[in-house]
Formats: sequence, C-alpha cells, structure tokens
Amino acid sequence: MINIKKILEETFKEFFVHWNNVPMEGIVKHNIGLKAFFDNPQKSFYDYQHLRYEIILKKILSLSKQHNIKTIADFGSFSGIMAVALSKLGFKVIVVEKFDLYYGALDPIKKFLLNNNCEIIDYDSVVDTVTLPYSVDLSLSMALVEHLIGSPKNYFNNIKNNTSKLVLLEIPNIASFYKRIKFLFKGEGVFDDYDNIFNSHYPYFGHNHEYNLKELEYLVNYLGQKIEVGGFSYINAITLKLKLYKLFTNTLPSSFQDSIYGVVKIK
Repeated sequence: MINIKKILEETFKEFFVHWNNVPMEGIVKHNIGLKAFFDNPQKSFYDYQHLRYEIILKKILSLSKQHNIKTIADFGSFSGIMAVALSKLGFKVIVVEKFDLYYGALDPIKKFLLNNNCEIIDYDSVVDTVTLPYSVDLSLSMALVEHLIGSPKNYFNNIKNNTSKLVLLEIPNIASFYKRIKFLFKGEGVFDDYDNIFNSHYPYFGHNHEYNLKELEYLVNYLGQKIEVGGFSYINAITLKLKLYKLFTNTLPSSFQDSIYGVVKIK
C-alpha cells in the first residue's frame, strides 16, 4: 500500500536541504511576502502546505487508477515539491518552469528536480508557446493562475495542447469562509498585504487576481469537459480552535472552502 505521508516527509526533507542553498534576494525581489519562506521555511512550506499536497496527491492517485495516468506535467512548479513527490510515486514527470524569472535563485531546486528524475522544460508557459516532448496523460496547475497579471489564456492553451487525458487545476479561494469572516466582521482586506505589493519590484509576483468557484468553473469549461469540481480545507488543525473551525468548514459547500479545484477531460 502506498504511504503518501511517508513519501511527502521524504520529499520535504530533501527539499529543505536544497532550499537552504536558495539565495533570498532573487525570490523576494518581486514579492517581499516570500521572505517568510526564508525566515521560517518549516512553517511556510510544511506546516501550512503539507495537507494540501497530501489531498492533491490522493486525488491524482485516484485519477490514475480510473484513467491509467502514467505521465504528468507540472506547469509552474516553483518549489518542485509536488513534482518530486509524484516522481517518487512512480509517475514520469515533466516540470514546465521559467527559472530565469528568479534570477538564477532556483538553481538548487533544479538540482532537486533532476536528482529525482524529473525532466525540466525551461519555458515561461504564460507567454511562450510550449511544446512538450510528448503529450502527457495529466497536467497539473497548482496555485499558479492567481499570480498572473492579465489573461491566463495562453497558459491554458499550452496545457490543453500538451495533454491527452486530464487536467487538474487547483486555486486558493477568495470566497473561503475564513476570508468572508475576515472581511465582514473585521473589516480587513482579503487580498495580499498591501505593504508586500507596495514594496516589491514591478511586476508583482504575489496574488494578482483572486478566484472564486464560478471563475474556476469558467476555466474548467474552457479547458474541456468537466469531470469534477470541488473544494477542501487544508488548515493544519493543531489547536482546539482550529480543529473546531475545520470541523465546521468541512460541513460547508465547496464555495466556502480554502482551496477549490477542477478535474477536466481534454476534448
């Protein structure tokens, strides 16, 4: 039986070795909010994100059994964590990422990927025309489109044109229960901290357009035939308050969840 948690633990352990060699300046220049990933990488990457990775990996494994998925392209991998975990699970993985966007800072992540048998296609899938060496069974877009300035149409055309079976699209949800409470009862904004935007170099690499479930479904319909649309909470419930919050939000519709996703069959 596949132990996803163990594979993720191994992946994160390897990742932190390489992340320690990433120079901060190239990463934070266009988004100073990413400084937190250097100040406390354990919290920013693992504590906050590992349940999200686990949920998506389980979803991909389920899809692989139903649709015979063998090859996967990760469009916009950044950390490489998901791509490496997928490789460890036995998938043949291609990573499409423009590493020059970070002034060479992600070279240690390149090594992390290559050490784990991931093929790298060094293209900007947002503006370039990307042609993979073969059409993959599944393309993954995870927490990327919210960072784009302007239309993601070319990005999704690249995904459609290089995928033979399925696309899994995952995006943070601006209309999550947490953000609704934050806005309605605290009067706080639901977008990136304005200090991060104001003090980062242009163009800003943080969240430039936040998505809700209706907009996710728009993208799903553009990509192909909808198989599934849903949402999930990936909060690491380590306190009683968080446990109660998670129990409650799990009873809410997908439109209230922290993250929303769609599974699409390419026509």
